[in-house]
Parts: sequence; C-alpha cells; structure tokens
Amino acid sequence: APVIRAGAPLDEVTALWSEFPGASVMLPVGWAFDVIEVAEPAGTHALARLERMGLPVGPVAATPDGRAQFFVAPGAAAALPDLL
Repeated sequence: APVIRAGAPLDEVTALWSEFPGASVMLPVGWAFDVIEVAEPAGTHALARLERMGLPVGPVAATPDGRAQFFVAPGAAAALPDLL
C-alpha cells in the first residue's frame, strides 16, 4: 500500500483514500501519544466509568475486529502494568 508522509496536504490524503478506501492508517506512537488497546467490551466499560467519575476522556477508536484503542499521553501504559 502507498505511504503518505506526515503533514501531507488534505487533498493528497483524500485522493489516496479514494483509491484505497479500506487502507489502514498507521501512526507512529511513543513521541506525541501512545495507544492502549483492549477488547471493545472492556473499552466500553472503561469509557462509562471514566464519564461517571467526571474524568476527561481523550480520543478513542473502535476497530473493525472488536478492539478499542485509547490514545493517551506517552508513557501512560507504563503507569498501568497491573491492569494491562
């Protein structure tokens, strides 16, 4: 699959996704953010609990294969070793 450089113009990204609508998006992690991936049911429960506690919720993605991806600050996963 083709690769687009970081910071590419929107029209370039849109044109490529038009050609490859099912293409995956791969982002480098560890510098600006990390991703904690869990089973979707666990992610749904975690989101509900965070909202009930009044805690801020960052970006979360659901994957087609039933996973939830929480985008978090770099190193956040290291603070949760007993939970992951």
